[in-house]
Amino acid sequence: KFLPSWISMLDTSVMEWHDQSTCPAWMVFAKQEQPFGNKRYCIGCGESKIIWRVEMEEGKDQPIQAKEALEFSDQGKIIGLVQRMTKPIWYTGRVVLMGGNFCDVGGILSLLDKCVFVSALVPQFAKNT
Repeated sequence: KFLPSWISMLDTSVMEWHDQSTCPAWMVFAKQEQPFGNKRYCIGCGESKIIWRVEMEEGKDQPIQAKEALEFSDQGKIIGLVQRMTKPIWYTGRVVLMGGNFCDVGGILSLLDKCVFVSALVPQFAKNT
């Protein structure tokens, strides 16, 4: 059974870095620019660079089908996703770095209740002047 290190990173569309000679010490989290296609949510170990959990969401171009309810989906899309992705490290005192699209106060507080610490990139919004 794999146990990630003290720090993990959660974001969308984690891409593999093909040129290991130019690879920094951290994983690469590329943006997904296309509006169609599948969305990938990944969480990986910050030290070993091993992706230890992946969830795929069908894109807008997929046929409409009855979807079965995912675990924690009653708590909202973002909170449910964050809880499903981090469930193996609950009550371990580990740290999760998250992208701006996961900045939901409810999700962050739900992880703190489960002894998972969060560092999130909060997006800057333009002022309406």
